[in-house]
Amino acid sequence: MSFEEFGFSFAGRTIDYFGSKAITSDITALFELIKNSRDANAKTVTVHFKDLTKNNASIEIYDDGDGMSEQDVREKWMVIGTDSRLNNNTTKNGKPVWGEMGIGRIACQKLGGVTEMDSVKNSKYVKMVFDWSVFEKPGITVDKIRFPVETGSGKGLEHGVTLELKKLKSPWNSKKINDLKEELSVLISQDNFDDLKIKIKVGNEGGEFIGKNYAKIRDKVTSNAPFKLRAKFDGSNLSVDISAHVGQRGTWEPQIVMGAYDKTVVGPFTVDIFHFPRAPGKQKTSTIETYYDKKIGIDKLSSFLKHNYGPYLYRDGAWMKPYGGENDWLGMEASARQETSKIGIKQIYGQVQMSKKKNPEIRPASHRETLIENEAFGNLKTILAEIFEILRHYMSDWKKEDNKKTISDMGSDSVTPEETLPLIYKQITKLSASLPEDKKKHLKTSLNGIISIAAMKDEKSEKQLLDMGQMRDWEKNLATLGIATSYMAREITHPLEENMETLAEAEDIMADLEKTDWKLPPETVKHSWEMIESMKDNQGKMAHFMKFVDVLSNHISQSIRSSKRSTQVDVLKCWETVSNGFQSKKEELDIEITDDWTTHTKNTGSKLVVKLDRIDLECILTNLYLNSIESLSKIKSKKRKVTFNYWYKDNALNIEFSDNGIGIPKKKMEEVFEPFKFGHNENNDEKHGHGLGLHIVKQIMANYDGTAIALDVDEGAKIWIRFPDVSKVAT
Repeated sequence: MSFEEFGFSFAGRTIDYFGSKAITSDITALFELIKNSRDANAKTVTVHFKDLTKNNASIEIYDDGDGMSEQDVREKWMVIGTDSRLNNNTTKNGKPVWGEMGIGRIACQKLGGVTEMDSVKNSKYVKMVFDWSVFEKPGITVDKIRFPVETGSGKGLEHGVTLELKKLKSPWNSKKINDLKEELSVLISQDNFDDLKIKIKVGNEGGEFIGKNYAKIRDKVTSNAPFKLRAKFDGSNLSVDISAHVGQRGTWEPQIVMGAYDKTVVGPFTVDIFHFPRAPGKQKTSTIETYYDKKIGIDKLSSFLKHNYGPYLYRDGAWMKPYGGENDWLGMEASARQETSKIGIKQIYGQVQMSKKKNPEIRPASHRETLIENEAFGNLKTILAEIFEILRHYMSDWKKEDNKKTISDMGSDSVTPEETLPLIYKQITKLSASLPEDKKKHLKTSLNGIISIAAMKDEKSEKQLLDMGQMRDWEKNLATLGIATSYMAREITHPLEENMETLAEAEDIMADLEKTDWKLPPETVKHSWEMIESMKDNQGKMAHFMKFVDVLSNHISQSIRSSKRSTQVDVLKCWETVSNGFQSKKEELDIEITDDWTTHTKNTGSKLVVKLDRIDLECILTNLYLNSIESLSKIKSKKRKVTFNYWYKDNALNIEFSDNGIGIPKKKMEEVFEPFKFGHNENNDEKHGHGLGLHIVKQIMANYDGTAIALDVDEGAKIWIRFPDVSKVAT
């Protein structure tokens, strides 16, 4: 009899169960790698997408963390499922680590077939290349696979880790990258936003830090939420406070807590909920919609809640993806459909905060896509459901008080007849909804008839207001067309007069020829050719001007006919359309035009395409260029220059338009955008055109909540405009 010992061995393809098969989402895989950078005390991590349109596309992830020594690589990086997180569950800075399973690095295998790792720590570097395909060889086991290690002096190199993922397993387009940006924006909780800066770069662009713009909008929305709930669970007791900031003004009111929690397994956590109920049909005259319009802006609120709604679950300041947003993990939307008094998921935004230390049983499954459905997680969902039930009862009481106030206001002398109709409509709607179907049937029918008439009138009024808003926009477009046409009329007048004089002179030459038996002196032949060239030149000037008027008017016509005005706009091509329309004036004044977006992006040769209303941008650039032409025509002794500089940063399109003309007097800087303040003088001599161009620019930018500023410069004039919240389509 003999005895042996056998040990488990893992086939090479097992690695796939920790990578591609375990992590179903590329975005989740990047989350894991970013968490690792943060746990290594990085303050900044950059995700750089390189050559995405080519066969050698790659993703480079680099941070400024501690880096790894040769020993760290051997004992931690190369040990799958390392227990280093169990022994060291806080970072060097004393913050809880975000990774916990010791397998986050296998996310590299999910994303690409080859990983190049460079690490610098304590002035020494370690370099390794991992070809994940070797694990797929039949019959090979994990313990038989070896990767070469290169080490050396890292003196002068920045500490940190760089991972370059090559042979990408799935394509990355602009939509997928935008989805990544949106999800990364909520990765770090409100209270821990400065813990880690995440930068996304695509190609040669400068890149953008994620979450900055999102945090600004989120803070504005949440700080002005009409209803706020704060709850705290200490492991046994639950306290809930609610504050209303519309109607009755905001003191925190403790609410009665239902249920006992002595036998729960879930540990302490806190909840912040921001509730945004909407009026029926989002009626603009309602109390709540008026509040939104004044405090937040209805468009900004709608835009925020379109992508950010429901309760987000955070642990140690990191979002437990996918718990939040479209993942209705508490079943709120289904409950709201069954019972209208329930609060729907899209009416709230909130954060549930807990720690791993006090909630060790709330933990992710091995695939990192969901949490384990255990008793602790069940307790958490039960308590959260009771918190939302408390909020529902509070809102029911608030609405009753609001109804009483509304009815009282109807008889007030301060309420105009125009304001009374919507109030009556609102109350009749509620009354009709509360009547049983089988009782008071005739009354209900009458009420419904009144509602239909009122709704029809209200809808018609709103449409008229919308049409008026569109008409105001079109007026700006048509005003620009008028300015451009007026300018061109002045410019065309002189060439036309010259051509008329040339034709008259040609008639005289013809008469002289008849007298000399059609024998032409040499000087007459030469002069005739000069006349022909002059007419051709004048004809070219007029053709340029007329073509641009035609293009601009055609775009305005399309804009008026189209209900969807935002289109994909190539910023440089839009500028070229405008500048080419004034080509002859450019040649006459010998204007040197520089168009550049390398100053801010270092992205030479690329193009910038954004979603914007093309005619708005054309109108802005037309007015700016006309101003520059007028200004440059006043100077004589130096080279005339126009610079069109543009860049994309923090979800905004920026444009700087400058010239070296006569400039803007310092005392006029604040008035330059006011109508007729910077145009004709009192003697009707044109100093800077019509005095409307920059005013139109300012009005158009107001539609975008944008910026239009005249900058103080030593020479000439410089106008900076900024379109916020503009989507970039391509670079």
